[in-house]
Amino acid sequence: MTLAEAKRHLRLEPDETDEDDLIASLISVAREYAEGRQWKKLAVRDFELKAAADRTFQLPPPCQEILSVVVTDKDGQAIEIPGTDYYLYSDNYKASLVLSSAYKYPSLLPDNRFPVQIEFTCGLPTADVPKKTKHAILLLVGHWYENREASTEKKREKPPFAVDALLDMDRTWY
Repeated sequence: MTLAEAKRHLRLEPDETDEDDLIASLISVAREYAEGRQWKKLAVRDFELKAAADRTFQLPPPCQEILSVVVTDKDGQAIEIPGTDYYLYSDNYKASLVLSSAYKYPSLLPDNRFPVQIEFTCGLPTADVPKKTKHAILLLVGHWYENREASTEKKREKPPFAVDALLDMDRTWY
């Protein structure tokens, strides 16, 4: 979602720049709302997950690439798991990193609940974000632009029903 698209939706002139920072912030927050609702990432960026020692790890979809998988052993040494010892399954609705059955964890500290650190890149390229998701983000931006306070003289304003309805069409359900 670009600033220009949001300003068109809000019916603002492109040369009006006094509220650009506010609108950019609303776009970011609306994208985060959509990502939380859909449990997927809508902008490509890098993430880090700390996890328990397991064989399968659920990642937010769509996962583009695993950058590293590191295990901290009982001596506090970080040991990188080679890429040949795991594989990634990912589509727009699910992403899993699975360790091969041949991989054996080193000895781990019993009190280290999260000895595995996974660094990965995930998110949809801008061109691949569904139109209904983009429209839901625009609706949120418009709603929050017009309703800048948490409450008004009338009832507290909720995001429009259409936002969640549109987002749920591409939601990852578990």
